[in-house]
Amino acid sequence: MKQNSTFMNFKLKAILITGFLSCVLLFNPISSEAQTSKEYTVSQVAELLTDLKGGLFDIYELSTSGGEYVIQGTSSVLDSIGRSATIRAKAGLLSKPIISASGTSASSTATIFVIYTPDFVLNLEGIEFNGLNTNTGNQPILVRSTTTALNCSIIIKNCFIHDFNNAAGNGTIRLEATNSSMDIQETTFNNCSGRMLFFNTQDGNSTTQITTVSNRDITLKNCTFSNIVNSVGNANSVIHYKSTSGVWAKGRNATIDHCTFYNITLTSDEIFRFRMMSGLISITNCIFDQVDLTLSFVNPDLTAPPMVKDYCYLGFAVPPTGTNTITTVPIYTNVATLNFGLTNRSFFVGSDGLTVGDTRYYSSNASISPLMQKAQFHVYPNPVSQFLNLEYKLQSYTLVKMDLFNLNGQFVKNLINSEFQNAGDYSKSIDVSTLDNGSYFARLSLGSSSQTIKLVVSK
Repeated sequence: MKQNSTFMNFKLKAILITGFLSCVLLFNPISSEAQTSKEYTVSQVAELLTDLKGGLFDIYELSTSGGEYVIQGTSSVLDSIGRSATIRAKAGLLSKPIISASGTSASSTATIFVIYTPDFVLNLEGIEFNGLNTNTGNQPILVRSTTTALNCSIIIKNCFIHDFNNAAGNGTIRLEATNSSMDIQETTFNNCSGRMLFFNTQDGNSTTQITTVSNRDITLKNCTFSNIVNSVGNANSVIHYKSTSGVWAKGRNATIDHCTFYNITLTSDEIFRFRMMSGLISITNCIFDQVDLTLSFVNPDLTAPPMVKDYCYLGFAVPPTGTNTITTVPIYTNVATLNFGLTNRSFFVGSDGLTVGDTRYYSSNASISPLMQKAQFHVYPNPVSQFLNLEYKLQSYTLVKMDLFNLNGQFVKNLINSEFQNAGDYSKSIDVSTLDNGSYFARLSLGSSSQTIKLVVSK
């Protein structure tokens, strides 16, 4: 009996240790805290560029509120980045730090940030990017990947990108490597020109030769594209896939949701110039107002699902047909300040119950300054028997949700459904009386930030 008891104790300890390690791996923020980071003021631009080239850190934080970080150079590459990186505004700044260029290169592909290495992920968060070159060189591209940067991903959140008017039509973001992707959210593009989001790959596809080689997905959510103009003598589109002598770049899925497209005066191609897509093109809950080019697209890949256009205002000269098209003309709060919040929003309810278009501007705060959210909240009582009281504060209009997980990391219950909420202080009372006694993890997500705490239910 003693031997058996010893074995059972050992087995029980092993189970407990395994469970504990699973919880640590799932919920302990050690992995994110282990990322190396460094802060830079506007007086440390040279140091920032050196560190980026050397790939010294995971996170590069710009700490001067409203400060202009001017990147200087004489070559077409103003700065290369050594390895995957996040460049972001420091949390709590009152206005976005600004990155601009001062280069002398006359190259049509002069670029602020260039990526060379495979599997590269570049995150840009909470920054204003000014495309006006303050020197005598060409206006730059913001990000360009070379053909060697296979599988690269560009992720942009809460940024203001303006005045990228590359005369050669090379756009704002140009990806030249196969299997690239873009995920752009909560971001405004203003006064930019042709082939803005440019997949410049050469996959060997044509109307008669459809291969499996392709780029990955492009996602645009809660973005505004305003005052977009022609790039003289070149192809023009907000999204553009390359075509050279009948050889096309190919894409997979394109998700365009809750975006506003206003005053886009392009005279060639479509606003989204898809050549060939193997996945779903989904355009939902969007506003297209004073846009010259339409959404027409004939996909030679007949195995792909048909394009979805749903719950959109299609203010084209000749609107395309679409399901649940909204016909009321939008009235904006103030287009001069890029506040595209609708004063007649009751006519613009989308498929998800939210107002269509870029919903970031439906708060009273019309500024585009980043108020970087940190997911911080207070719950009581803990342990709780029936009603859990939750208090949290939002600095700006933000998507909020709260989920509950068990100790094995399995989803148990949604405590707050995903919803956009205005800035302010919030308190909620949540009934947890149906939960079994025991320990849980509660995770509150505010935009892209989240925090998890341990919660005990005891009745």
